[in-house]
Amino acid sequence: MKKLMAFIAFLVFIGLQMAQAQTQRITGTITSAVDGSSLPGVTVVVKGNTQFGTVTDINGKYTLTAPADASVLEFSFVGMKTQDVSIDGRSQIDVVMQSDVFGLDEVVVSGVASGTPKKKLSVSVATVNEKELKEVPAANAAGALQGKVAGVTVVQANGSPGTAPSIRLRGATSIRGSQAPLIILDGVQLAGTLADINVDDIASMEVVKGAAAAALYGSRAGNGVVVITTKRGKGLAKNQTVVTYRGEYGKSNIAHMMKVATHHPYQLKPDWNTEHRYTKYANTVMYGDNPATDTNPDSIGILLSGSLLLSNDHYMDNPYGVDYNHLKEFYSGGDYYTNYVSVESKMEKTNFMIAYENSHQQGIIFDVSGYDRQNFRINLDHRFSDKFTFNTSNLIISTDKDRGSLDFFSLLQLQPDMNLYNKNLDGTPYRLNVDQFGTTINPLYPIANTNDHQYHFRILSSYKFAYNFTPWLSTDVQYSFEKQDNNRSWYRAFGYLTLGSYKTGGTKGAMEKWWDNNFSQTLQATINFNKQFGDITTKAKVSYMFENEKWKGFNTGGTDFVVRNIPDFSAMDQDKTYNDSKIGEIVAKDIFGILDIDYKAKYIGSFLYRYDGASQFGAQQRWHPYFRVSGAYRITEDVTIPGVNELKIRAAYGTSGNRPPWN
Repeated sequence: MKKLMAFIAFLVFIGLQMAQAQTQRITGTITSAVDGSSLPGVTVVVKGNTQFGTVTDINGKYTLTAPADASVLEFSFVGMKTQDVSIDGRSQIDVVMQSDVFGLDEVVVSGVASGTPKKKLSVSVATVNEKELKEVPAANAAGALQGKVAGVTVVQANGSPGTAPSIRLRGATSIRGSQAPLIILDGVQLAGTLADINVDDIASMEVVKGAAAAALYGSRAGNGVVVITTKRGKGLAKNQTVVTYRGEYGKSNIAHMMKVATHHPYQLKPDWNTEHRYTKYANTVMYGDNPATDTNPDSIGILLSGSLLLSNDHYMDNPYGVDYNHLKEFYSGGDYYTNYVSVESKMEKTNFMIAYENSHQQGIIFDVSGYDRQNFRINLDHRFSDKFTFNTSNLIISTDKDRGSLDFFSLLQLQPDMNLYNKNLDGTPYRLNVDQFGTTINPLYPIANTNDHQYHFRILSSYKFAYNFTPWLSTDVQYSFEKQDNNRSWYRAFGYLTLGSYKTGGTKGAMEKWWDNNFSQTLQATINFNKQFGDITTKAKVSYMFENEKWKGFNTGGTDFVVRNIPDFSAMDQDKTYNDSKIGEIVAKDIFGILDIDYKAKYIGSFLYRYDGASQFGAQQRWHPYFRVSGAYRITEDVTIPGVNELKIRAAYGTSGNRPPWN
């Protein structure tokens, strides 16, 4: 028995020695060349195998267990130049990091085989980091891009809260199809917009404008690509937790009130300046002309008989009896606020980020409640072992938007002596027929008497499993989906007034409802190859992607309620109801491969081929090839130019495309 125990102990000892022989332990301290201070949060990884990595602690110190065959460590930190340091059998490696004024070592993940320093790109990809996004607060991710990337146009179509600005990366590229770029958020190819994506969650945005750079994304990249990465606690030190809160409150008002006419070309009565409740026109009899009998203040200024007569000179130099500021009444202003809280943490094998946002934008329109949004996010990375990892990103969004019933045309047609706050014949506020000489209605009435709300629920999720066979060969599988539910309800009650019905008690009301659901999903399997052969660095991947998008919906409506104050279709005249529905599906399959190569970090090349098949195209045109060939030479690696940090020439040729707007 003693011999058996001794033999087992011997085997355990040999096993431990073999395990130690297969790894190496490296420690060190990272400091800044600017002031010599220690740098916490510096990322230290084995070059070519990012599964072996760590982050410096508060004192700038790190400890890393690396494979025995690892030869180079990579040190990276925001604002500092990334450094590659040879191990050469050392167990202690201290590094002094240089500041990177121009951000040349910023790592790009869009349009390339794997993360690549910006200086080693042979195509054009612009980046916007977290610091730049915070410089000017924006209501959504699309607005955050405005003015930050050359050649990118961000236009707010209207001032309605919750409306997504349109993004144009390459101008108009299609006569009939969409002009919007492909947007990828944490691996999810968005079917919806960026209107409800919170800026506070974003770590970086990358903008791919050129066809050569966008070729990796094939038939969906003709309008360019925007790749968004959110925070997930990866840059923290071990066992570090960071809690962030941001509160914002403000008031919104129209920036500039346009000037409107304050005079008219019509004849006035001789005593016009004795009346300051309405305008006393010649050849008219108005309610209010006889103070003894005209005692209803809500009827003052209503035309009883007569018509307007033009002045002999036709000049608009006759004043109104009273001058109301209708623009100020319509654009009443409103408040906005945002409350945001997040928790980021990094543990031994897990890092995560949890965030919640509550945002409200009232807008500036009279009696419109505006836009409310609640976002909940959870991102998580977990390392089961040195070879097997799991990543997930999840975002849940709920919004409520009061669309209002806005009549800007009537607003601009109002005469300044019209009192918008008088009552109607039925006693309701905001007298509809304020224009006694035309067909202009009171624009406040439809807003106050129309209920038009849109509710939006959205889930974005991605799940990725990765396995490293060797330090240079790995595979990953990623599944992502986006689910959207939209509900809209539009309602006008029994008794709603129109110009043709305000004397007879109004209409019998109307109602309409919409509902639609969109579910898009992708499944992608990839083999990655990253290896250095002497002075040659190669990065390659081969990938297969399956895409599927389904949508369905209906709308139904009707007029003439037979019962008052019951907003239900069963309480309507069934002969005056209608309905419609829709259903559709898109299926696509994509196969692509890419090889990025550089020699001594100064001669750079990239080669890509992609084969797309999408159901929107006809049977004979369903499959299309896309490709890229690009190269670059970093001149400053061979020639020192005073005052120039980086000078590079590059050339690229590639193709990308658009899918037609039908299936």
